[in-house]
Amino acid sequence: MLKRKFAGLLVAPIFGLLSLIIPILIWPPSRRRDAPLFPLLSDAVEGVGWQALVLLLASGCLLGWFTTNRALSLGAATIAALPIAAMLEMVKDPTSHNLFPLEFAVYAFYGMLVTLSALGARRLRGDHGGRSSESHAP
Repeated sequence: MLKRKFAGLLVAPIFGLLSLIIPILIWPPSRRRDAPLFPLLSDAVEGVGWQALVLLLASGCLLGWFTTNRALSLGAATIAALPIAAMLEMVKDPTSHNLFPLEFAVYAFYGMLVTLSALGARRLRGDHGGRSSESHAP
């Protein structure tokens, strides 16, 4: 039970990174961005298109359907690698993320997309509380 509980939170950041990076690998940007540590992630974050948003929504649906974690936890875990990578880049080069509060707000928006799609998947599955049906047992 404990392994299953944490499995969703461990897989979610991988889903989040893949959702942003896969479109960049398939449709490379015309201009690569400079980044102190993670240039591919920088390209992915700064070049987000509808494909990445669809993949984030799909990630939320998959996580919401197959895991028992709270939807808000799944949304936060899915984008957790993004602010961590930004902070690491800011330590390496303090001028690299001049608009980091706005950047973090965009990350929160991505997390809310995942949260809402996870909740939608739970509704379709028949779990109207946003948690597993096991927690609603009398």
